[in-house]
Order: sequence, then structure tokens, then C-alpha cells
Amino acid sequence: MFSPAFCYYIRMETDQFKVLRMSEDEQFESKAFQLLDQVWEKYLGKAEFVEQFFGQLYSAYPDLQFLLVDTETDEIAVIGNSFAFKWHGGSDDLPDEGLGWAASLACGNLEAGKHPNTQVAFQIVVNPGYKGRKMSYRAVEKMIGLGRQRGFERLLLPLRPSLKESYPLTPMENYVQWRTEDGLPYDPWLRVHLKLGGKLLGICRRSAVISGSVATWEEWTGLRFFESGDYILPQGLNPVKIDLNYDRGLYIEPNIWVVHEFSEESKT
Repeated sequence: MFSPAFCYYIRMETDQFKVLRMSEDEQFESKAFQLLDQVWEKYLGKAEFVEQFFGQLYSAYPDLQFLLVDTETDEIAVIGNSFAFKWHGGSDDLPDEGLGWAASLACGNLEAGKHPNTQVAFQIVVNPGYKGRKMSYRAVEKMIGLGRQRGFERLLLPLRPSLKESYPLTPMENYVQWRTEDGLPYDPWLRVHLKLGGKLLGICRRSAVISGSVATWEEWTGLRFFESGDYILPQGLNPVKIDLNYDRGLYIEPNIWVVHEFSEESKT
């Protein structure tokens, strides 16, 4: 378990980054949520499970919500959010619902008093100003480190591939097979996890489902929808389906199941 004073330094390039628990400092917590608003398109925060479960899980697992802060500038370089649930570790029962399923199950475990054994990543966000400095590797290592200290058996991710938004018409099943000349995954974020020992388990085709009226989608995106059809969105991994007759827009986001198994030695 962590001590109440959860603030210490890790070596990253130079010793200029400190790790903070998000809820430990109201100023940095506020700055973190402001950064998230800047990084993500508005509609991506409107998935039902985010509004229904995130607050409960954020409060239940404060030691799994961390920031990497640049001590020279007081800028947040990385935001990491995760939670935990009980899962036996087999890929055969991982559903298409992805993050929504994991968040719902985690909240159900809390209410039932079940002891979790699996850490689940909600998001890892790198401040755009710190990209190109290997911060993604450090962020994953830090998240894994927190899970190991809690005695969890693994980190499970419904991974959102970082370049899939450039290919929204390509099925995820095809995209995940793309490789570089070196035989590594084409997607940089997937590549980070596999290089750090992660294992690809499959596709979760309905990891986030976001629905709203046409007017609501226009407000979320700043776009105008003059006719029914599929529309490509900023940061969208799939198109949104707009139906003017039913006054409804539906966005279904696929993710990739990835797991990092923790060895017994690494937990001691």
C-alpha cells in the first residue's frame, strides 16, 4: 500500500519529473482535467460509461490516478488513470464492449466487496508538448509499477490505437495487422505496449458507444449534418452514423485488448 504522502521522483532523462497522485493536489488536479479537455474532442467524453462509472472508480482507486509533472515548468507531462476488477486472465471471455464492460464490472465488484486482481487502464494521455521524448514508455511503466505495488496480477487495456483516426474507414481487424518494415505493429501506441511485454488478445468492437441527437452531435463536433449518412470525425476511429429521420447520431468505437502479465518476482 502507498503512504499518504504519495510524491516522489523517478529518473527520466534528467530528474525533472515528479509523480503526483491526482487528488493529492487540487491545483494539479484542476490542471489535469483542463488538459484532458484540450486533448480530447468533446464527444469522446460522452460515452455512457464515462458519465456513469468514472467518478466512482476515480474515487475508489485514488492511488491509481497519477500525473508526471515537470518540476522545471510545473507543466503536466502525463496523465494516467486506471482502476481494478476481478478477472481470471483468459482471453476467451473478453467481450466486444471493452472499456464500458470493464468499468461496469469494476463498479459491480466494488458493490459486492470482491477483491480485485487485475488493473485496467482507463487512459494514458501525454501532453502534446512532451511528445517525442519517450514519455509514453515511461507512462506505461509507471502505471504497471502502481499495479505491481498493489499486488495485482496484470494490467489489461482496451487500447485506443493512436494512428487509427487517420484511417477511420479501415476495419480494426485489418488495421491491427499492419506492420512496419521491421515487422513491428504500424501503430505507435500498440508498438509501445508490445515492446514493453504486452500481449495482443483481440479486438473489442464496441468499446465505447456514444449516442445523441443530430443537434447534440453538431454541438459536440462543430460540424453540420445536412443529410443522413456516415461522417468522419476529428479523432474518430470509425465514422459516426447520422440518421436525420430518427434524429440520431451513433458512434461506435473499437479498441484492442492488450494485457501485461506481472511475474511473481516483479510483485515482491
